Amino acid sequence: MTTRNQQPSLKKKFQITNTWGITIVIVLLCAFIATQSGKFLSQFNFITIARICSVTILVGFAQMVVIAGGGLNVSIGAIGGLTAVIVGAMMQRAGLPWGVAIAIAIMIGVCCGAMNGFIITRLGTTGEISWLTTLATMSIFAGISLTITKANPFYNLPKGYVWIGAYNILGWIPFMLIVTVILALALWYMFGFTSFGRQVLAVGANSKAAELSGINVKRVIFIKHIISAVLAACAGILFSTRLGSIGSDIGGDWMLFSFAAPLIGGTRMEGGRVNVIGAFLGGLLLAIVSNGVVHLQVNVYIVELLQGVIILIAVGLDRIRLMREEHRERMERAAI
Repeated sequence: MTTRNQQPSLKKKFQITNTWGITIVIVLLCAFIATQSGKFLSQFNFITIARICSVTILVGFAQMVVIAGGGLNVSIGAIGGLTAVIVGAMMQRAGLPWGVAIAIAIMIGVCCGAMNGFIITRLGTTGEISWLTTLATMSIFAGISLTITKANPFYNLPKGYVWIGAYNILGWIPFMLIVTVILALALWYMFGFTSFGRQVLAVGANSKAAELSGINVKRVIFIKHIISAVLAACAGILFSTRLGSIGSDIGGDWMLFSFAAPLIGGTRMEGGRVNVIGAFLGGLLLAIVSNGVVHLQVNVYIVELLQGVIILIAVGLDRIRLMREEHRERMERAAI
């Protein structure tokens, strides 16, 4: 009984420590950049970082949901790009109001996620199958985007649509960030307080044990891919409102930080554990890094190098934490 009571507290302690660790890194990084550039702490730059991280965080969340259930999704960028293109086509070619266009595009995102989930559950539920499936669908979705746009972006977007990416509440807080925070709270509630969230984590920890306990593993995988696609769709739409135009290249460079944000935040690569707050801060850290290199006048192409290094460090730390937890569990069992 004592051991069972200790395990949740140890997990909670780990997540709090991991979250505070990222927070400290963010504070130190901001302090360093601020000493090198007087414009870093300006209102304009705060808004810029907030808009960048709004998209980065959502992309990380889209990957986090899939990883939590023991899978991978490399089609997140393609889904985000396709939904943004659908919005542009609905507004400019079909003449639909931007609100209706967004609703239709999100439903297309749902269909993309359902397609991923359906194929994966039919071919197998392993991480390798999810990777190969989403690799194939990534090409399909990207090809559809190119077919619709013919490599010509949509310009002259409606004012109401562009307003989403341009409006700042109280002059400081971008509306985009509010949308991201709302979705983050929804995910936090799902994983922390709903049976479906616990089922996703159970499938990620051990799919065979989850199935033996009565969980419909295929249903969980199907739904988690739909949720992932909806988050990717929201990211693509928000990005296009900030950009002011919609092209088929949206989402093309999302794969790297889709993994970086959740892994930095403490999400377990093998599945079974997530940290929504940590992933949020991980996305913020990546946004600060990409913005900071500009203020430090460093070659902007070094951002991808830094992101790759950050991912390797995050994966290494995740393996170290896993080994420590396994050692602690063995010690606790030996003490019984």
